Amino acid sequence: MIYSVLEQHRDGAWWYHPGDSFDTLEEAKDRADHFCDYLDERPVKVIEHELPFPQDMSRYTFDGKHFGFAGGWPFTLER
Repeated sequence: MIYSVLEQHRDGAWWYHPGDSFDTLEEAKDRADHFCDYLDERPVKVIEHELPFPQDMSRYTFDGKHFGFAGGWPFTLER
């Protein structure tokens, strides 16, 4: 399994940023605990998945499965 940290923006979208995926839940939780140290306070969550995220750019989701980015190719965690 892969554990990734998502942070929520004001419009309700959850964002994944390259490098925020981890091999263990503990690593992901540690990152989530310190995610907003440099930002205003935003909700964060850890998701568990099997397919790795593309690492070319940040992507957002509203449903937790389908990710997009303006100008970027779509990505889904669904099999």
